[in-house]
Amino acid sequence: MYKIPLTGLKVGTHHYNYKLDSSFFNEFAETEGIVGELDANVVLIKTELLLTLNIELNGEIESICDRCLDTFNMQFSAKTEMFVKFGEKEEELAENLIVLSADEDFLDLKDLFYELYFLNIPLKIVHPDIDGKSTCNERMLEKLDDYSVDPANKIDPRWAELKKLINNK
Repeated sequence: MYKIPLTGLKVGTHHYNYKLDSSFFNEFAETEGIVGELDANVVLIKTELLLTLNIELNGEIESICDRCLDTFNMQFSAKTEMFVKFGEKEEELAENLIVLSADEDFLDLKDLFYELYFLNIPLKIVHPDIDGKSTCNERMLEKLDDYSVDPANKIDPRWAELKKLINNK
């Protein structure tokens, strides 16, 4: 489904488009249950010795905000450049260089799409700000403020005793 036929592929530039939806994400245990749709655009440049792949993912993924725990549709975008050369056996020589067996009929992009998605998920997922104002659930933000402790006003008494020792040298 995410394969490019290599047999008969002519030298030059070729464009491919794929949709990555829930069925794609459910093929991997780590992303099972993800809801969303990404457009995968691939530009393949074939020369006599090498294939160059420019892969770009764009779309929306349903995410849970790390701050307020509400769900929202997060905009997602990522791109990479990969190189494919042909050799005796399949292996990955570098981060962006793949060696395919010379008798390989297809280039399977499924794992490349998955890696590109997984490596570009933000570490902290929060609602986007609009005009400098958070779009998070206001009730949850109020509750967080109610239970937050201001570190300037709350000093651990153990540290206060240690500071006395330092000051009495």
